[in-house]
Amino acid sequence: MIKRWVYDDEKHIHFVTFSCYKRRKHLQHDQAKRIVIGEMGSRLAKQSGLCLGFVIMPDHVHGLRVEDF
Repeated sequence: MIKRWVYDDEKHIHFVTFSCYKRRKHLQHDQAKRIVIGEMGSRLAKQSGLCLGFVIMPDHVHGLRVEDF
């Protein structure tokens, strides 16, 4: 199991990464990418966060987010 570090400081930029189960390439399809973008947008709105940028790879996603000041 990979050791995960969690830093939860207010007013800091958070680097977020998540991957597909068993590193399967589910995100290489445009429809899957649209679903991920829609979910990220709705969850950020609920948490009053701001996305500074993201990249969707075939098997994982990286993103930068910050709490809305």
